[in-house]
Amino acid sequence: MLYRQLLTILCAFCFVAGVNAYAAPCELPKHDSDEPCFPDIKQRIRHNDDYKMLYCALSPMVDQLQTLLDNFLNNPMESTYYPLYDAAIGLSSSTGAQVIIARGNGQVVVDTYQPADLSCAGATGGCGDVNPNNCLASTATTPFCCNNYLANGFCHFMNDAVGPNQNNEVTVMAALLQPCGLGVATGFSPALGGKTAYLTIRLGKYLNSSGTATIAQVVSSN
Repeated sequence: MLYRQLLTILCAFCFVAGVNAYAAPCELPKHDSDEPCFPDIKQRIRHNDDYKMLYCALSPMVDQLQTLLDNFLNNPMESTYYPLYDAAIGLSSSTGAQVIIARGNGQVVVDTYQPADLSCAGATGGCGDVNPNNCLASTATTPFCCNNYLANGFCHFMNDAVGPNQNNEVTVMAALLQPCGLGVATGFSPALGGKTAYLTIRLGKYLNSSGTATIAQVVSSN
């Protein structure tokens, strides 16, 4: 009985600690005229609990994600893809949120909603027709990928088959097209299955960035 009581107390402590870590205080964006935003974006992040929570989860990782994305884009190969993938998966696992890393042209590099197919053995993902010519040339080490099978993996990235292009997303366009590099929106997500809050932060300088990082989480099932 005592063991069970101690275990219950320990589990409760771990749960509270996890929630507090996710909702830990952070430096929220200031009303800075040097980095203007579309009307109310910074204010919404500061005063909307959903956006504030997402911002405080993503913003501490921006420098790391930008460095990893730069490393990958400057030298695209499996060994530089995995650290970026691992960082995005780590953030997603610690928050329960979807994390999407995209290039400046909107091409998705990592999408934690999509399955992992790091060996590019696409047929195991349950796709239909397999097109071996739609893969990397090194077929000896990467057997094949599927034409329409979206997944995380270097081979999938090389074939633009990680996830849908992000440049038609409101938050991504906002982060790329304004100096403050921020975008927020709330809407229904068919992928996540509910009313979802989205927050995007640009990775890099205005008009000269590597891409974007987006974090999204269901805030209501209605």
